[in-house]
Amino acid sequence: MPTALLSGTTAVAGIAFIDSVGNIGGFFGPYIIGLVRTSTGHFAGGLLVVVGALAVSGGLVLIVELTRDPVLS
Repeated sequence: MPTALLSGTTAVAGIAFIDSVGNIGGFFGPYIIGLVRTSTGHFAGGLLVVVGALAVSGGLVLIVELTRDPVLS
């Protein structure tokens, strides 16, 4: 999707940004699951937090795709 929305150097920067966010999520995801498990005593709460983050990010992708100007494509 970044290469469809961006071109040239900005596409490279977009892909690098996505990779960076993924690495940050790989660090904080298990931390948040452990934090919620410690406070609630169950894994379900931590997994629900991760599911919520996934739903929000999927919604943002849909919003970006739906609001994209077809003239620029």
